[in-house]
Amino acid sequence: MKKIDELTEQEILNLSSEDIDKMIKFRMAEEGIKFIEYPANPEFYEVPKPTTKAYYCHLLGQKIAFTSIDELNSLLEVLNNCKSICSIESNYDLPDGYKYYMKAKVENASYSSEAPDTITPLTAYTHKEYSEIKEQLKENTKNKNDYQAKIKEYEAAINDAKWIKDEVNGRVSEVKEKYWKLESFCRKFKFDYMPLSS
Repeated sequence: MKKIDELTEQEILNLSSEDIDKMIKFRMAEEGIKFIEYPANPEFYEVPKPTTKAYYCHLLGQKIAFTSIDELNSLLEVLNNCKSICSIESNYDLPDGYKYYMKAKVENASYSSEAPDTITPLTAYTHKEYSEIKEQLKENTKNKNDYQAKIKEYEAAINDAKWIKDEVNGRVSEVKEKYWKLESFCRKFKFDYMPLSS
């Protein structure tokens, strides 16, 4: 098959879009560039939604979650009624064995940057539910990663072939534009200038 720079302008004008695609693919094969089809969308397991209501808040530097809002409120009430809650810090410059010191009494039981009575409701999987869907989640992640790897490979092949497409399509556009301009001048001459000469 002839390359684009081996064709006459008339041959280029006669090229169909299929001919241009075939020429691009032929050049890609010559250059050793892979033909990669756009990858099909991966199949994913449909993971059921969680069904268990849970409530959590920050207490004593930890997120503590309960499935019963009443139990959580009971714990918060007990903690809020404690008068001796304080924060302990450490300082290694203190004498041996005495590195801890009481930084401040915790007012109104504010144990973290989030107030302890800020309860966040959420829906979570039970341990049993999570055990049942764990393999499906792994498979979904694997399928997603495989798909992304195939997309990267496809995009790399497209980028490798870009200069070939630019070369072929650029030459086709250049020739078509040249003949379109010639045709425009001929029409202009025929319909604008010829009537003036008679």
